[in-house]
Amino acid sequence: MKAGIFTFQYAYNYGAVLQCLGLYRSIQELGIEVDVVRYVPLGFRHYPPVWKGWGIKKGLFFDNLPRKWIASRHGAAMIDAFDRFRDVHLSFSTSCSTNKQIAEVVSDYDALITGSDQVWHFAQAAPFFLEWGGPYSGRRISYAPCCGHKE
Repeated sequence: MKAGIFTFQYAYNYGAVLQCLGLYRSIQELGIEVDVVRYVPLGFRHYPPVWKGWGIKKGLFFDNLPRKWIASRHGAAMIDAFDRFRDVHLSFSTSCSTNKQIAEVVSDYDALITGSDQVWHFAQAAPFFLEWGGPYSGRRISYAPCCGHKE
């Protein structure tokens, strides 16, 4: 059996990467071959433009200044560290962004697993709900569904 994981594997966020790693290792321990599906939504930006997020309109400029300085000083090294960590500890499918590409990539898997609290938000793209408009005959599994959001 071969399984694919759909989650925010592309985020530069400790929680996102560690929950992906935890699920990945748990599936491996069951004796199942597993990959993380390298899905990144079209138009996704890892970070907002440099002029956003300062909090000027809310009067938070000086509160955000240390965070912005650290990001500008160490951001590239952090990105490299995340990418190296993922490359060492996870295996990935080929990259996919469109529904057609997703359908081709997932045809190699007997089961697809999606989850984490951030994936289960109705503003997310349909592939995180394992829906891309193409046929798929394998199992579709959700884990850690949480819709706790103010919306």
